Amino acid sequence: MKRGKADRPALNPYLLDVVDTFRPAIIAVFTFSFFINLLSVAVPLYMLQIYAKVLPSRNVDTLFIITGIVLVSIAVLAMLDANRRTILSKVAILFDNRLSDHLLNSAIHRAVKRSDTSINVMSDLRSVRSFLAGSSALPLLDLPWTPLFLACLFLLHPLLGYVGLAGAIVMLLLAVLNEKLTNTPVREANQESRDMIDHARVYVRNADVVQAMGMQPDILNRWRRRNAKALGASFSAGRITTRLASLSKLIRLLLQIGIICTAAWLIIDKQLTAGVTIASVLLMRRAISPMEQAIRSWKSIISARGALQNISEYLNHASSLESDSEMPLPVGTMSTHKLRYRRSGDEHSIINRVDMTVLPGKITVLTGPMAGGKSTLLKLLAGVVPPSAGSVRLNGFELDRWSAEQLGPYIGYLPQSVCLFPVTVRENISRLSDAPIEEVVSAAESVGVHTMIQHLPKGYDTIINEDSTNLSGGQRQRIGLARAVFGTPSVLLLDEPDASLDEEGRSILRATLRKLRESNIAILVVSHRRSTIKCADVLYELADGKIKQVETGKSDAADGGQSKIASISQHKAMREARRLLVNGESQTLPSRSSEKPRLLTHDGGNAVDGAGAIDEVSALDGASAHENVDEDDTRKLNGFSHGFDSSIDRAASSGTRPPLHDTAIVGETQSAHHDVLHAIHLEKADTTPARKSLNRKRRRYEGRKFNPDPHP
Repeated sequence: MKRGKADRPALNPYLLDVVDTFRPAIIAVFTFSFFINLLSVAVPLYMLQIYAKVLPSRNVDTLFIITGIVLVSIAVLAMLDANRRTILSKVAILFDNRLSDHLLNSAIHRAVKRSDTSINVMSDLRSVRSFLAGSSALPLLDLPWTPLFLACLFLLHPLLGYVGLAGAIVMLLLAVLNEKLTNTPVREANQESRDMIDHARVYVRNADVVQAMGMQPDILNRWRRRNAKALGASFSAGRITTRLASLSKLIRLLLQIGIICTAAWLIIDKQLTAGVTIASVLLMRRAISPMEQAIRSWKSIISARGALQNISEYLNHASSLESDSEMPLPVGTMSTHKLRYRRSGDEHSIINRVDMTVLPGKITVLTGPMAGGKSTLLKLLAGVVPPSAGSVRLNGFELDRWSAEQLGPYIGYLPQSVCLFPVTVRENISRLSDAPIEEVVSAAESVGVHTMIQHLPKGYDTIINEDSTNLSGGQRQRIGLARAVFGTPSVLLLDEPDASLDEEGRSILRATLRKLRESNIAILVVSHRRSTIKCADVLYELADGKIKQVETGKSDAADGGQSKIASISQHKAMREARRLLVNGESQTLPSRSSEKPRLLTHDGGNAVDGAGAIDEVSALDGASAHENVDEDDTRKLNGFSHGFDSSIDRAASSGTRPPLHDTAIVGETQSAHHDVLHAIHLEKADTTPARKSLNRKRRRYEGRKFNPDPHP
C-alpha cells in the first residue's frame, strides 16, 4: 500500500535540531537566490531598453551606460550564485559531519536490537550530501521566485502575463503528475539496489564457501533475477521522468511561440514596441525554467527525500549517548532476576526465568547442550540485547542505567565468533582507542599472546585484513581475549574462549583465568571442556533456557557440565573409556546422580555434552538414552571379556601389539561392540565378576612382551 504524506513519520527531533543549526546558512541561501533572480531581470530589461531607447535615439552614450550596468549586474549575479553553491557545499559537509557518527552509532544499535547489519544509512547520508552540494537543489531554490517574472510579464502587458501564468500552471501540473507517477518506482528501484548490494557483500564475504562448493552458477542466476528486477524498476521510473521531461520541454517551446505570437500581435496593434517581444520571451523562460529543471531532477529529489526519511528512522533507534543520572562505577557482583528473552515472532523463550550470580574473584563456568541459550545469556549480561522480562544487575543497579559508553570499559566480552577490525593488532586490542602501547602490551602479556604477536610480520603494527584471513582461528581468539581483558574490566564474559585453541593455548587460558580471578574480576566462561570446567568456582548448567547450579570442586571432573564424577571407580571408568573409544560409535559414561548410563554420540565434530568428561573426546553430544544394568548386559560383558582374551592370544601368537581401538579387541562385530559399550562403564559393573575378569585380562595384556613395531 502506498504511503501518503499523512502516513509519513515526523522527522527525528535530533535531525530537526541539526537542520535548525543551519538556519542562518539557509536564510543566506534564500536571500542570495532572491537577488540572483532579481538580477536575472536585468537582461530582459536591457533588451527592452536597447529597442525602446538606444536604437530609436542612436545614442552611443546611453548604450555604453546601460551595457555597463547590465555587465555589473551579471557579475554580481555570478558572484552570488558562486557563493550560494559554496554555502550549499559547506552545509552538505557539515550535515555529514554532524550526522555520520550518530548514524554509525544508530546502525550499531539497530544491528544489536534487530540483528540488522545493513549500513545503507551511510549511503543515504551520502545521497543527501550529494543532493545538497549538487545542482539538483538549485531549481527548488529558484522556484519560489517564479511569481517575480510573472509579475514583470503583467507589467509589460496583462495579456502576456496571462499567457505566462497559464504556462506556469501547466508546468506545475506536470511536476505534480511526475511526483505521483515516479515516487513508488523510484523507491522500489532504490530498495532493490540496496538489497543487491547487501547480497553481494554476503557472497563476497563467504567466497571460500562459494568457491569450495561450486555455488557460483546458482548465485549468478539469483543475481541476474534480482538485477533484472532492480533494472526494471529503475527503467520504469526513468522512462516516466524522461517522458515528462520531454513533455515539459515541448510545453516550454510552445509557450515561447505563444508569447512571441501574442507580443507580435500587440506590436501590430501598436500596443507594444518591438523590444517587448524579446523581453517577454526571456521573462517567460526564466519563469518556467525552475519547474522544467525540477521535473528533470525529480528522481534525485525523491531519492534525497527518501534518504532523509531513512536517516530519521535510524536516528529514532539510536541509543542515548548520555546517562540520565549520575551513576556509580559499574563494578561488583553481576546478577540476574527472573531473566527472560524471546525473539520477536517466536513462541518459546530462549532464556526462561534465569536467576544466577557472577561473583567478583570467582570463576563461574556455564555449560550445557548446544542451542541451550548460553550465547544469548552472555549477550544479555553484556547489555548487547535487552531482556524481554526480568533484569540484569551490576552492583545492584540495572544494566540499562548506564550508557554503552559508560558501561563498555568495565565489560570484557569475547563472543563465540570473534570479529577483529581491519586495523592494526594494537588498535584491536586497545578497542580502537589511542591507549599507550604499554597498556596494550600489558593486556597481551596477561593472556599470554605477547610472544605470538611479536612473531607476526609487523608485530603490534600488523594490519588485520577485512575478514581476518591473515590470522588463524586460534590467533584471532587469543587477540580477542586480549581485547576483552584490556583495561582490566570488572566483569569478564567469555563465550567458548577455548574453542579454537590448541592444548598450549588452553593451558595459557586456564592460567589467565586464575590470574584474573586474583584481580577480583567477576568471570563468566561458557565452555564444554573438562580442563576449563575444572577451573570453576561456581558451575551452572543451562538447558532449554533454564538454569541450575551444579556442585563442583577443584578435583572433580564434570560430565559436560551435566554431572560430577566423584568416585574412584568412576575415574577408572573414564580411563577405560579413553582406551576403548572408537570414533563415531556410541558410548556411555557413569553419572553420579543416577546409576543409569548416559549415551554419548559422535556429532560431526561438535563438542556438546560429553566433551568435558574426556579431554581427548571433543565430539560427543548430549545424553539421549538410559538403561539399567541387567543380566543381558552382564552376559554381553562376559562375551566381550572372552573376545578380548581371544584378541590378546592372537596378538601374542603373532608377536604384534594390536592398537586398542581395533575392532578385533572389542568383539567380532560392530554391533556387539556397541552393545558392550553400553555396560562396561557402568558403576554397577565395577563389582561384577565379568568386570574383574576384564581387568585381569587387561593387566595380562599389558604385561605381555610384544614386538614394539605394531606393523611388522
